[in-house]
Amino acid sequence: MITCAVASAATVWAAVVPPPPQPVGASGLAKNAVLLKKLDVQPKLLTPQFQVTPTPPAAKQARYWYQMTVHFDTHMEWTDDLDFRCYVLLKPRPGASGGKVMLLRGDTTLVNVAKGKHKCDFFVHPSTLARYGEVDSVAVVISKSEQVIGMLSQPPSAKRWWEDFQPVPNMVLKRGDTPWALITYDDYEQVKEAAPGAAR
Repeated sequence: MITCAVASAATVWAAVVPPPPQPVGASGLAKNAVLLKKLDVQPKLLTPQFQVTPTPPAAKQARYWYQMTVHFDTHMEWTDDLDFRCYVLLKPRPGASGGKVMLLRGDTTLVNVAKGKHKCDFFVHPSTLARYGEVDSVAVVISKSEQVIGMLSQPPSAKRWWEDFQPVPNMVLKRGDTPWALITYDDYEQVKEAAPGAAR
């Protein structure tokens, strides 16, 4: 009888006392509060066509964008200021004269991210691809308060290859800067726009 009483009391105690908090890093996030799941690429994404009135002239030619989509989970009720930095390594096309490897970069910050599954995507403009070459590798680094909390590369790589090059900023576009800005709008999180005059 005493053993049962002790076991019952322990059960009640466990129910009332909250579990100890998870360790918190320099980013201010609890451990595993944000988890990167995968990085998908779509190398030949046609520009979407919209129906408007009056009907405008048809596009002169179909052009292809390069899309990168990072999937991630969050485990806090709300998370703010998640910084995503996307790198795209371009290599010159075979036979191109004077071509060189070029690293492009794009940044976006998400706010009001509710607990759950999410995605964030980036794009390379068709003209950039036509001028500078083909995509060799892509990577996404996610951070908060300047503390890296995750990174993914495609193709997968244990090396931080993007640190070997000087990136050209603002050449990888976030969704709001492309024709996909209003397509499946509710599938994406709110972007925090940079303050006027802020360094990008």
